[in-house]
Amino acid sequence: MKKILILLLFIINNTYGNYEKIEIKNFGIISIGNGENYIGKHQWNLSFYIEDSLFKFYIKSNSNDRYIFFNLSKLLNIKYLNYLNQFETNYVIKKDEKIVFNDKSKINLNPKNIFTIFRKKAPTNLALKGKIIDSYALDNLEDYYYFIRTIIDNKLLCWVIVKNNQIMNVHTETNNNKYHNLGRITITNFINKINPEFTFTFKNEDEKKIISLGEKSKYISSFSKNNLKTPSFSKFYDHLEYRGFIFYSYKKNG
Repeated sequence: MKKILILLLFIINNTYGNYEKIEIKNFGIISIGNGENYIGKHQWNLSFYIEDSLFKFYIKSNSNDRYIFFNLSKLLNIKYLNYLNQFETNYVIKKDEKIVFNDKSKINLNPKNIFTIFRKKAPTNLALKGKIIDSYALDNLEDYYYFIRTIIDNKLLCWVIVKNNQIMNVHTETNNNKYHNLGRITITNFINKINPEFTFTFKNEDEKKIISLGEKSKYISSFSKNNLKTPSFSKFYDHLEYRGFIFYSYKKNG
């Protein structure tokens, strides 16, 4: 009976025990929990100073939560985000009034990647539709990638990923006659940690989109009339940095 009780206590402790892994991620995401074990029903208080001003936020976790998070890119304006990026700041987290985290850090506001993008003429043996607007390549990879933008009949814009001379993925938008102002291309790996994603913006009269295109993936966030729409998966534990990136981009570029 004693062995059964000990085993039962062990199982309960491993299921509902103190697994409050706390991590300061890129783009102002501060996560609590590891995404696997339950963190239990508690109140979590985050506090920090920016110059002489005290900032305080709190979240309540439920008994079946495996993680929760603070999204500083959503909670703060761009001025304060830039401050946290430039200066090391002390963050204090309390669990039911007990300090469980007290550490200093800077908030990184740039995507982490190992890829270098540069302008390069597209290969001539590709069966691309339309006229090429511009072409880019990635260096330092075993596989060779091109990211090519084309326009078909001045009506349809196309973004094309080419890997080792094979077309892997395409995104299209209706041309609004301002395709020369398509904006910067950023290499990210928010979802696929191995292969590159090409993240870029597109804007028309109604909305602005941030599109991330991978070999086999495509995800889009949009801003329209002060409303921000993000994919539902951006709240998943492994994709929280993407959510922070989108809110930061929204605050930065409007």
